[in-house]
Amino acid sequence: MKFAPKTKSVLLLLALFCVGIGTGFFLNEQIIRWRIARFERVADIPARITQNLAERLALDAGQQKDVYDIFAWADGRFKDHRDREKAEREAIREEIDQRVMAVLDETQRAKFQTLREEQAQRPRRVVTLR
Repeated sequence: MKFAPKTKSVLLLLALFCVGIGTGFFLNEQIIRWRIARFERVADIPARITQNLAERLALDAGQQKDVYDIFAWADGRFKDHRDREKAEREAIREEIDQRVMAVLDETQRAKFQTLREEQAQRPRRVVTLR
């Protein structure tokens, strides 16, 4: 089958246009999946905090369970106090620290205190789904 040169150009342009649209849909879907996955990683904050402390402080299984329970309790309290005063949130953070310190041994307490001091130096991040 023989096409006129102008027809070949139009068909090539149409094919490129279709490839561009397909690529755009594919990339858009991948970006949306990445953003949703990123948002879901933030969902179980007590587990992430517990895992981080377990790695840094070498917590045993019992300590991990106790620390997870503390942060799960605190997560519920923070959700209840989202719109309240900063002083109330700080009081909850202090209680978290006291409860976690009660679970740790001496060397873990020193490391935990160092982690808290480092954390105080860093600016707070707010995670949003944009």
